[in-house]
Amino acid sequence: MTNRSIAYFSMEVALAPDIPTYAGGLGVLAGDTLRSAADMRLPMVGVSLLSRKGYFRQRIDEGGRQIEAEDRWCVDDHLQEASGRTTVVIEDRTVHVRGWRYEITGCSGHVIPVFLLDTDLPENAECDRRLTDWLYGGDQHFRLCQEVVLGVGGVRLLEALGFDQIQRFHLNEGHASLLTLELLDRVAAGNGRSQITHDDIDAVRKQCVFTTHTPVPAGHDQFPMELVRQVLGRKDVYEMKDVFCCEGVLNLTYLALNLSHYVNGVAKRHGLVSQHMFGRYVIDAITNGVHAATWAGPAVEILFDRNIPGWRDDNYSLRSALSIPPEELWSAHQQQKQTLLQHVRDTTGVAMDGETLTLGFARRMTAYKRPTLLFQDCARLTRLAVQANGLQVVLAGKAHPHDDRGKELIREIIGHQTATDGFVRIVFLDNYDLRLGHLITSGVDVWLNTPEPPLEASGTSGMKAALNGIPSLSVPDGWWLEGCVEGLTGWAIGEDAIDPAQRADGTRDAQSLYDKLEYDVIPAYCHQRDRFIDIMRRISPETEVSTVMNEQSRKTSPLKIGVMGGAGADIPREFLQKAEQLGACIADTGCVVITGACPGLPLAAARGAQNRGGTVIGISPALSLDEHAFKYESPTLAHDVLIFTGSGLMGREVVNIRSSDIVVIVGGSTGTLGELAIAYDEGKLIGVLTGTGGITGIVADILKACDKQTGARVVYDDEPGRLIATLLEIYRTEHFRHPSVFCRNTTSASSTPTDGSTQDVVCGMWIPPRGAAARRSRNGTRYVFCSLECAERFDLEPSRWIRESNAGGEHDPSTCGE
Repeated sequence: MTNRSIAYFSMEVALAPDIPTYAGGLGVLAGDTLRSAADMRLPMVGVSLLSRKGYFRQRIDEGGRQIEAEDRWCVDDHLQEASGRTTVVIEDRTVHVRGWRYEITGCSGHVIPVFLLDTDLPENAECDRRLTDWLYGGDQHFRLCQEVVLGVGGVRLLEALGFDQIQRFHLNEGHASLLTLELLDRVAAGNGRSQITHDDIDAVRKQCVFTTHTPVPAGHDQFPMELVRQVLGRKDVYEMKDVFCCEGVLNLTYLALNLSHYVNGVAKRHGLVSQHMFGRYVIDAITNGVHAATWAGPAVEILFDRNIPGWRDDNYSLRSALSIPPEELWSAHQQQKQTLLQHVRDTTGVAMDGETLTLGFARRMTAYKRPTLLFQDCARLTRLAVQANGLQVVLAGKAHPHDDRGKELIREIIGHQTATDGFVRIVFLDNYDLRLGHLITSGVDVWLNTPEPPLEASGTSGMKAALNGIPSLSVPDGWWLEGCVEGLTGWAIGEDAIDPAQRADGTRDAQSLYDKLEYDVIPAYCHQRDRFIDIMRRISPETEVSTVMNEQSRKTSPLKIGVMGGAGADIPREFLQKAEQLGACIADTGCVVITGACPGLPLAAARGAQNRGGTVIGISPALSLDEHAFKYESPTLAHDVLIFTGSGLMGREVVNIRSSDIVVIVGGSTGTLGELAIAYDEGKLIGVLTGTGGITGIVADILKACDKQTGARVVYDDEPGRLIATLLEIYRTEHFRHPSVFCRNTTSASSTPTDGSTQDVVCGMWIPPRGAAARRSRNGTRYVFCSLECAERFDLEPSRWIRESNAGGEHDPSTCGE
């Protein structure tokens, strides 16, 4: 289990409800990321801090004051002590560090180990034993010492535990940035030096990926350089100010930016804001997501199991939620709402009504989240409650112990409980954590979010609500700027604007909030229930972390380029040389070559890649009856790894092509035609290296005669370097997704169309724009399909499906798979 290539570092991580090693959204996202990585069988290991006393346990007294207490938990009940240990040096003291192991098992059975670092050891000084007690506790000195343990200690512990194949270090926010210091030391030592230099930076940068999460300056850790020298005791760090110092301080965000080859924000708007904040760096955007199997409520889980089999493995299948019978979704929602309301009654004594419109608001209590915006005009809020025949609001959230304004906002909310003459029932629930978050995001009717734009980085709580069919009423910031289709997926508060005057006042946003409640939300919920349920059914698979992981993997991992073509011993030398040049060009871009293990042009490309230090994977048929490909050390020197399949020649070709991000055709004859057909049907990006004989001169004519449109794209060039450069540019600027294989419309053909959607003529499912798995064209008319299965059934009887489509006949998804 130590053969992991990705190390994921996060200061906080939400592993389980009884392990309080998280403070809020950053840690919850980290936990969801690791769970999704386990589902996807990624070769990942996680690293965080133990936090024996947690963040804090919150209690609200009768006056609305937040009372904080330590949140102790029993480590031995949940974790297993790891065998290896390591040390770090803090202020010339040796600090011993051990790890506690937690295992996350994905739906596939794949296990991802997570190690929580602990300094509470008798060998350590008393002050050092306390470093892993409190999450985000203490002063600047305490925090910097914690981050030495996390970054430097984390890398060293992984090595001590045998994780010696790590190729990528993912920094979830800047707290772990000091791991780059340890990596720099290792590169310097490998070059025979005891001190780091600027020459070591590029090597470390290639290993690191950084996700920045906050546009709020206070969220970026900064330390005076004198304190840094005191804690680290190193002159070289102090002297390399262009790497470690920004405006006279060690800013860990800038350190991560300087030493990462890829940086992303967590929503499109946040990416732009971050690019503005850190202008000389290139910052991409990958919108956050949530782990579907974790955040679906119990009744919704049963509903999905019945209507969308396999949704845990394939989150994209949640697009089929539109086919869930409305009455079933409403019943599941009511069950989860009753569970929440029972919890409210048990903990506060307040009895809430299951038929009354209930708003939910739960997040960190701080000024820019504007949790009191709903109560700005209590007189109008009271009138809205009368219009709705009652209104209920459930709130929760912790204020940071040092955030006095955040604590004051909690007191203001408690004060509003008596300001609406009883027409609005308001409850504030203590100690917002994973359990409470699950209850609220799955049990309210409408999710409320009111941040000051553009300060919301992403806002994944609304995604958790959406997964449970709960629409959002939110300011268009963070993910909601992308997820909101007005009146279809929910409602937007205010304008898409970041006017500082509007942010400072909030009056216009409050008026917009009341207007949306009066003219849209309350009428839909109280008088147009069918319309409200239709909005609930629009669950987007784009909100799942698996989508995020796929996107991040696509943008940060080496692309795999499959080389298909002519085999045999009588290939002209000039063709072989061109194939070798192709392999060398692929290796020079850092991409992986996938080839068959047979002699010929693909093998020449493999040798060309390996001569440049590239990685080559060979795929070959074997007699093994194992369904799954497995790795085997190749007897062929031109391949680093050979993957055998038990499916014969065609099985090899399918595995080869599906394993590739891009497919390149070199020479070839009949067999290569089959590979071309598979790649084209799979909708792949295909390159044809012309001038290498075989079929390369007639591919365009073949495809022109082929009456199919699958989304595949074909590029032709006779110069290897130019061909690869063009393909990579197209791939990185256009999103190529692996299509679904099996039909996703497993229940009914009566799903509701959305803007721009097109109906699959075979199963009747409505396909959103760019959501088709396959495409076909007949007599000038284009058809789209939810899966390769439906496309293949269309190919067998096109006239039948076209006739039924033109006649407006009913589709029978139950026939799929016959």
